[in-house]
Amino acid sequence: MSTEIPNEVPSDSSTVPTITAAATTLPVTTSMMMKIRHSDEIPAMIRS
Repeated sequence: MSTEIPNEVPSDSSTVPTITAAATTLPVTTSMMMKIRHSDEIPAMIRS
């Protein structure tokens, strides 16, 4: 840890990837849930 680096730099560099990861993970999780729901509904429709 260098004292020359301001506190804002590490906090920004750690916060930005987290926000990006959350922004990319949420749509993926949502689409995965939708696919799982559809794959669950299809056999139920076939059975009926």
